[in-house]
Amino acid sequence: MIHTLYSNSYEVLRAVLLNNIERLRFRPEASELGADALFEGVFDRVPVIIPSKAVETDLTRAIAREEQICASMQFMFLSQWLGFFSKEPLANVVGNEADWMVWEILRKTGPGSFREEMKARTVRLEDCLRGRTEEEVFSLAQRVCSVFVSYASYRLDWVLEWLGLHQEQLILTEEMQDERRRMEADPDFVWQRALWQRLADNPSWRGRRFLETLPETLESLAGAPRDLRELDLGHGRTVPLPNALHVFMPFVVPPLMLPVLKAFAHSGRDVWLYLLNPSSEYWFDLVPKRLFNWKEKGDGHREIGHPILADNGRSVRANIDRLWRFTEEDIRETLLSGPSGSAHADDSAMEPRERRMLSARDILRDYQLSPKNITVDMKVDAESIYLEANEPTLLRRIQDSILKLDPDLSQFEEKAVREEDESLRFVCAPTAVRELEGLADWLQAQFRKRNNLRPEDVLVATPDISASAPLIDQVFGSLPAGRRIEYRITGALMASEDAPLEALSGLANLLTGRMKRGDFLAWLSLPLISRRFGFEVDDLETLSAWLSSAGYEFGLSDGHLLSLDEETFRHVRESTLSRALERLALGAMLPGGVRKPFLDVLPREGVEARGWSTAAERPELLNALSTIYAALEKLRREAEGADAGDSAETDESVEKGPRRWMRWISEALEYFFPRETPQENWQSLRAGAESLAAEIEAAADPDDGAPEVPFRLFMSALRDRLAGAQPGGRPGSGVTFTGMQQLRGLPYKVIVIVGLNDDSRFPGSSHAEEFDLMARFPRRGDRDSRHDNRNIFLDLLLAARETFIISYAGGVSEAERKEPSIVAQELREWILSFAENREERRQWGAMLTRTLALTGFSPNAFRTHQGDWRSTDADLLRALREAASDDWSRKEIPFEDAARTLPEAGDQVPFTTLWKFWRDPADSVLKANGIRIDDEEEDEEVPVVPSTGGLSFWKRIDEALRAFFSGESEDDVRRRWNLNPELGARGVREWALEEDLAIAAALFDCFDRAMKNTTGVDPMMISADLPGLSWKISMQTSDLRKRGETGDLLFVPVSASSKTGSRGQRAAWEFLVMRAAGLDVNGCLVSREKKEKEGNVPAITALSPIPANAAARILAVLGRLWETSLSGNTTVARAPFEGAGKGAGDESHANLIAFRGKELAKAEERLKKAADLLEKLYARVDSDELVHEFEALIDAH
Repeated sequence: MIHTLYSNSYEVLRAVLLNNIERLRFRPEASELGADALFEGVFDRVPVIIPSKAVETDLTRAIAREEQICASMQFMFLSQWLGFFSKEPLANVVGNEADWMVWEILRKTGPGSFREEMKARTVRLEDCLRGRTEEEVFSLAQRVCSVFVSYASYRLDWVLEWLGLHQEQLILTEEMQDERRRMEADPDFVWQRALWQRLADNPSWRGRRFLETLPETLESLAGAPRDLRELDLGHGRTVPLPNALHVFMPFVVPPLMLPVLKAFAHSGRDVWLYLLNPSSEYWFDLVPKRLFNWKEKGDGHREIGHPILADNGRSVRANIDRLWRFTEEDIRETLLSGPSGSAHADDSAMEPRERRMLSARDILRDYQLSPKNITVDMKVDAESIYLEANEPTLLRRIQDSILKLDPDLSQFEEKAVREEDESLRFVCAPTAVRELEGLADWLQAQFRKRNNLRPEDVLVATPDISASAPLIDQVFGSLPAGRRIEYRITGALMASEDAPLEALSGLANLLTGRMKRGDFLAWLSLPLISRRFGFEVDDLETLSAWLSSAGYEFGLSDGHLLSLDEETFRHVRESTLSRALERLALGAMLPGGVRKPFLDVLPREGVEARGWSTAAERPELLNALSTIYAALEKLRREAEGADAGDSAETDESVEKGPRRWMRWISEALEYFFPRETPQENWQSLRAGAESLAAEIEAAADPDDGAPEVPFRLFMSALRDRLAGAQPGGRPGSGVTFTGMQQLRGLPYKVIVIVGLNDDSRFPGSSHAEEFDLMARFPRRGDRDSRHDNRNIFLDLLLAARETFIISYAGGVSEAERKEPSIVAQELREWILSFAENREERRQWGAMLTRTLALTGFSPNAFRTHQGDWRSTDADLLRALREAASDDWSRKEIPFEDAARTLPEAGDQVPFTTLWKFWRDPADSVLKANGIRIDDEEEDEEVPVVPSTGGLSFWKRIDEALRAFFSGESEDDVRRRWNLNPELGARGVREWALEEDLAIAAALFDCFDRAMKNTTGVDPMMISADLPGLSWKISMQTSDLRKRGETGDLLFVPVSASSKTGSRGQRAAWEFLVMRAAGLDVNGCLVSREKKEKEGNVPAITALSPIPANAAARILAVLGRLWETSLSGNTTVARAPFEGAGKGAGDESHANLIAFRGKELAKAEERLKKAADLLEKLYARVDSDELVHEFEALIDAH
């Protein structure tokens, strides 16, 4: 017999289930069994069909509470009991191997192929496949098979007719015949029917075997002897045969499952269906009437029904209706009947014959005393037990109104919405973070007010738990000890769980893509890979600098690039990791500073682009990089060789088919993953690859063997499978955060939905594949994702026992105020429709919706009007009160608030210290405080043509100048540049850099001609006293020369930029130090000046030989500015775009940190004025006047 129990209470269904299991533990024939057989029956495991792992956990705990152990239950999904394949909740008789079979059919072209056959009959399929890659064809095959699974579950009559199976049993109603005529005219019908038939031609396809034997399977199941415990269905499939099968709270039961359940019942066994039904009344003819005025009662009141139930209950209505109808039909009618009734009129379900209405308070009290008190009549086929709350709160009124199908909330003496009744509220927060912060404050208040409320009584659901998990941890994980709330996140794909897949799929992407430097470094920085090779953060920075300096842009090796595109990369090979390692290895072997190429390899130390550690200084890091390269190249060759079939015919010991990718994955795990431990292993990757390989092997054709799946496609399919496997949520201790569906149906005292924004894609929109025939020819009871999600919202609303909160992010201002999801809007509008007038509606709206303050540290967050949503952060409140007591006028404390030690009398301060301060005061201050700002520009892809300006242009000229001064020739520089991939594309840089070389040569020739009668002077240490300062400035001289005839000293620096550039400014300061130290020296600067007509030309500019005392006074100004910064009062700042090698954003960032609370604009203006004064040294200038102008900078401050 099939027994159906309906209830609006999960607790009732659970109690009856536990009671039935106790009463039905032994078979009816127990009295006839011997002692041994009777004793054996004690250990029978009772199959309980569950809708989710969350329900399994709850039932396990409930049984364990009663019996101290839960060992006699066997929880499983419906398809598991029947031995189907995994695609819950559908009956996947198609089989997962069909994905590969369909891919193999669709990928083949040419004579005799399916695609060639379809071209003559329809263009639809070829239009979808033309020009597609293997991965894209497989994606289409998966979508096709997903639709086919739905056909087998909801349109079995179509499939049987297309395959020519059981035609004599098909009942062709007039409706079916009309549907068939219309469908045959559809352009997608032809190729889909033909594809089913081509799929059935493969004898390995298990789906055909199942469909061929389905009637016999049902007859065998219906005729199974009462003492048989397991029925063999053939082909390795068995079905356990307990004396009673319990199907607990199924949210979806596909039509194909129904005749199997009925056949089981016909064998003399019991099938118990435990169904959640939100209403005790007949409600199967409801249609959404969102704008109906429920205060106006009339004769049609009951016929219209309940708007919340009509809008959101269509999915459960279709499920209950389907289950009811199938119990009244013959087995074969249920299996092979076509459409009955309109797709939009679920109106034939009948009310259960037995119905009990109980008080929720009484029944729950009795259940807590003794769960076994809730029983049902074991002899009737349908019974209902409904719980009515009869409580005055808004939430319970709404639940009772749905239960009794009485949507009039105005019939009570008390108003529907009251300030003191907070059982249902909407919360509008400005941002997602504020939602969670407000929730934490509200929960604190609830735990203080409600003694019987524990953290495990609270469920927090959100549309995307995986995306929300980091924010939840950020807010709830950072609560201080006094405000901490125990919580857990379930049902989310956590970063730690995703890490192995991310590392393996990243490896596959590197080998099958261009393997750009940024992608390679990002992969190395993954926690698993870094841990495997012992890389620290600094190591990764060093590797990044090395690879940038060595010219690595993309590609693993020459072979790698040629395998991607031989035509494109035939002559583009110098940018690979292999070549970069050659350059670094040569640079590490040669003595420091040796830059001449060896054959066609340019030595690189690793610090040419940036960084501090050379490859020679970190041999262990270079060795690790070489090891990684070798392993990558080995795996690449294995994958490439297997794809090409190099060993398929010659080596019998090498695994073939998909098993070769299993071996490849094992090698990759060994090379690049840390050693496995019981706490951390890669079993999920191996299991996923194993199941994928098994499916491919199951798709083998007896003649052609298993499909030859390329490496890229196998790894892509593995990634999609593991990434799409969302973990099921489970209830537990603490406040539970989960997705909307994971804990569906489970009751909680408090249920909160956060993130239910209008743009949250909940409930989403109805989605169907463009070729889905079910969407074009709908039938009654078809599933719809939007209806399913609406029903999930309804289930959450009905599962809340005391409080139901809907929270959403409404935006930071009224101008951009956003609404919550449509399901929340409908609920709120329906409640507000019971207000007597506009003013009452406005008051109710204000009471229903709580608006949170913009920030958690806003004074409004602590106001009493926030109610239980007030902030509970006492430390923050104390700080706000202190700020308010100062009338919010306390100046912001600068970053560099702690003064540093000043130089003592007689100390010598190196000139380089003052120079670094001059170049970037903010950066100097931060570094002195132990803060280093990353001022490196993001690595950019090397351009085809070298840039003709900016920093890279200056670097090239400066490099050539240094080479000339070290004795190298133009040909030496030219050869080195021609081998440097950082300087543009090969074949382009050879001629594009000639102008740069000419400019450098012109500068050197200018210097050489001017200094023909001079000789170099060895560096010497000098120092000078500075007026008003107790310390001295010291410097090692450079660029000094002596004139041959007179012995006069000359200071002649050469700059690759103009006199206003960095080198020109430094030369001016160095000249001042020499003059202040008493050196009788003259100076000039050889620089590159840009003329309007001549372009870049060398120029010699003399430095004004000001007296020693004047030079010392100017230097004293710089010294006092620096000394002031040591005291915590920096008064000058470098404006953006003027720092050496820094971008505007980086410099501004440093300035804003160091000058927090200060006048940054004036500080930048002051340094700019000082730079203008310094430039006057390159002209004839009155030294006293220049000194006064410099000193005025200090006086003005």
